[in-house]
Amino acid sequence: MKAPIAWLLLEGRHTVPISDLRAEGLKTAFKNAELYAGKTLSHLAGLRAIISRLGFEGDFGDYKHKGWRKMQGTLRDAGAEQLKDLFAGRGTHGPQRRHTAERLFESGRALPQRLFLVNQYQANSWSTVNDDESGWFDVVAITPNLVAIVGKDGSYDLLWRYLREQPFSKCASQGEQYFAEAGLDA
Repeated sequence: MKAPIAWLLLEGRHTVPISDLRAEGLKTAFKNAELYAGKTLSHLAGLRAIISRLGFEGDFGDYKHKGWRKMQGTLRDAGAEQLKDLFAGRGTHGPQRRHTAERLFESGRALPQRLFLVNQYQANSWSTVNDDESGWFDVVAITPNLVAIVGKDGSYDLLWRYLREQPFSKCASQGEQYFAEAGLDA
């Protein structure tokens, strides 16, 4: 399994490393899931939970035959060609994946059409040459819980609701607080 884009939190405090949204990629992701201590989740229930948490309707078969194709069409229509980590190399002063996801999904506002993703240094440089569009990305809703951010060069990245940058076991104290704030059951 290649390195995850990020981790998806499921109810029951399970975390799933998402690196690929193809059906086979989600199967692999569930095989590598970190199940919360003392809790179990069957393979089919786990796949159904992933599909549901990403905002797709139905079960894994529905996703495989309908949801994935719909997502591919949405990405193609938006000019999204190459999945790329758009948050890599932005440093501590730049936008972080989880904070950006929370801003999009938890603000209580409608999704913006565009998003400015640069670090503080780039923003200072950008402000002197404000005709540069390189810091702007289109926000494309795939489901109510999943968006693509698409650059002018066709590169794109994915963000989802309940996104974490590491598994629950590596951020237990933060994870406990996150679950409590999100109103998720133990």
